[in-house]
Amino acid sequence: MKVFVGHDPGKEGWVSWIDQDGNYLGSAQQPLLSKTKGDTYDRYGMVGLVREIGGFGWGEKRSNIAAWTIEEQQPGAGVGTASAKSIGMQQRGYGYWLGILAALEITLFEVRPQAWRKHHGVTQPRYPKEAQPFDKKPTKREKDKLEKWKAWEKRERQRLDRQRKEGLAGAVKRAQQLFPGVDLRRNEKCKVPSPDKAISLLLADYGRSRG
Repeated sequence: MKVFVGHDPGKEGWVSWIDQDGNYLGSAQQPLLSKTKGDTYDRYGMVGLVREIGGFGWGEKRSNIAAWTIEEQQPGAGVGTASAKSIGMQQRGYGYWLGILAALEITLFEVRPQAWRKHHGVTQPRYPKEAQPFDKKPTKREKDKLEKWKAWEKRERQRLDRQRKEGLAGAVKRAQQLFPGVDLRRNEKCKVPSPDKAISLLLADYGRSRG
């Protein structure tokens, strides 16, 4: 049986897999050692997850995985005001995944967010450029009028946050259409669907469409 895997590799990311007919098989949160301290990525857990999905043992490289589709990570893209340490950690984790998949000889598709979103007809969320809370350079006059500047900055933050939420909500809605009945929550305690889990399913379906 061919398995197509979709992977949203952010720190809170998910991995989901489907069969060649588009039927849901399973999903798992990305293996982490800790969500708050140090080198959080569980590299042994990551290798174990790939082998579990592919159905092959530690001494083998032949698997059922037809393609592993991962969202390409671009430095500084979609991180808002995240710290440099957090951004660096996410990029490091992305590198771990690429190395593990290459070592296990898994067919890998690195996909830009624009590509899979266009394929599924999902709006691209807007993020501040260069990790700033606004998307245009303020004028000198605006800077001089501090109160006006603060009000403008607040509006920009709110506007971009609305656009980001709309883009994530669109991904959830599309995943619900393609995979009706699949629980998109992180766990039973959550009350709302996880955009990360939804995105991983859309990536899996995108990879299936490619081959």
